[in-house]
Amino acid sequence: MDQYYNFDLSMQEIAENVGISKQGVHDFIKRSEHTLNSTEDKLKLLERQNNMQVDLKKLYKQIDDICHNQNDHPAYKSLFAIKEELENIINEYTGG
Repeated sequence: MDQYYNFDLSMQEIAENVGISKQGVHDFIKRSEHTLNSTEDKLKLLERQNNMQVDLKKLYKQIDDICHNQNDHPAYKSLFAIKEELENIINEYTGG
C-alpha cells in the first residue's frame, strides 16, 4: 500500500520489489482498501475528524472576531492567548 500510494510505484514494480506476482499485488491492494473502508465505515474516524476541524475553525473565528473588535480592552488579553493556542491546535491537527 505504501509503495503504491505514497511512492507511486506500479503494481509491476511492487511485484518485483516484493517477489510476488502483479496479480498478488493487485489482490493485496484491493483487500487492504476494502479493510480500510470497512473499518472507516464502522469507526467514522474521518467524519469525526472533519467535524472537529469545522467546529474548531468556527470557534477560532468567533474568538478572532471578538479580539479584533475589543483588542484594547485588558480582559481580552486572556482571550487573545486562548485564540493563539486554539490556532496552534488547529494547525497541528489540520496541517495548516
